[in-house]
Amino acid sequence: MNSEEVRAIFRDIGAAIEGTHVVYETEEHGSAYIDMKKIYARPRKVRVLCGGLARLYADEWPDIVVGPGASGAILAMFTALHLSRMVRNEVAVVYSEMSGDEFVLSDEYDKLVHNRRVLVVADVLTTGATAKRTANVVERCGGTVMGVAALWNRGGVNESRIGLPMVRSLVNIRLDSWNEASCPLCEQGIPMNPDVGLGVAFIARTREKFRHKRK
Repeated sequence: MNSEEVRAIFRDIGAAIEGTHVVYETEEHGSAYIDMKKIYARPRKVRVLCGGLARLYADEWPDIVVGPGASGAILAMFTALHLSRMVRNEVAVVYSEMSGDEFVLSDEYDKLVHNRRVLVVADVLTTGATAKRTANVVERCGGTVMGVAALWNRGGVNESRIGLPMVRSLVNIRLDSWNEASCPLCEQGIPMNPDVGLGVAFIARTREKFRHKRK
């Protein structure tokens, strides 16, 4: 599965939105958005994409696949199924959960990753922070993180940036982002997209500022 085939899947179901004005979860602005909710709603597409992730690491023989949160659990499950078939041995699945401000593994999962080679999966890499935090909890439980597999690396994340080995992605295409003060789309007066990201909150805040100025 090459990069263009993956991008075609995203485009065909409207998960790759381009030529727009959005606010990302990082509060930066951009002109494109990867809507993973549309991907996760299509299990056949997820299965195909995770087959691509599995092929990135089939020769590395991971023991366990771990993903962050509910969405990461979906990726981990499909990827582990593909890997189990490819290496002809069952590859286990765990997922991390938020507890306060950090990720944790349940008591059963933390024992499972101990002394095992673990592959971290992610949907979109922006800064790599979520993948890194997931890797940290694996290492705290005595597991060895042997790589990070992502569907789309949009932030130019690499091994040196997050201090993890073998960062591999199906798509490695950076998406422009700017802070609000330097956003060229804001300067051009291009309307904010309210359907994705933090667009609704941005629009409400902008309207409130306008009201105060009028007063």
